[in-house]
Amino acid sequence: MRKIKLLLCAAALFMAGSSFLAADPLDFKNSVGVFILGNVTSETLSVKGIQYQRWCTDRWGFQTEGFVTYDAQSWQDSLPTYDFSLSGEVLLKLYETPKGYRFASTLYTWGLVGVHGFNDVVYENFPNSSTGHYVDEGFMFNTVLGLGFGFDVMMLNHISIPFQFGFEGEFPNKTSAGFCLGTGVRYKF
Repeated sequence: MRKIKLLLCAAALFMAGSSFLAADPLDFKNSVGVFILGNVTSETLSVKGIQYQRWCTDRWGFQTEGFVTYDAQSWQDSLPTYDFSLSGEVLLKLYETPKGYRFASTLYTWGLVGVHGFNDVVYENFPNSSTGHYVDEGFMFNTVLGLGFGFDVMMLNHISIPFQFGFEGEFPNKTSAGFCLGTGVRYKF
């Protein structure tokens, strides 16, 4: 009797494990993780944070990312700094390749729209002196736009590492535009 129980337990564990191993990473339509996309010509990173991605059909999907930071005692003369971003991207799948049961890759194009808010802190010199102090210029909102390509490497059924490149810019405050690169890590489910 003891051998039969042990055999049944081993069979149940094998079936549970084989279903995990047999799952195709392209079957999972949702993913969550962290992501960062930065303009290589800008001093700020306007798209970063926690990310959610969903493939609604076999070709169309979306992803959204956002973050909020606040530091009451920043290094800039104890002025508080705050920064937030919320953005969304529309995704069009161009090509996908399964690499066995546990690996896959996807090539897609993306278009981004978002908002980036921050307080602008600038250094101001005292008159007739080589010293100065930081001045808070107030809270500013920027619109963020982007367009490009990306590919997603999926491994071990649930781990996804996206790479995105293209052009991204933000305006009207501290306007910047140029080539951008992005990456992150996500869990697919």
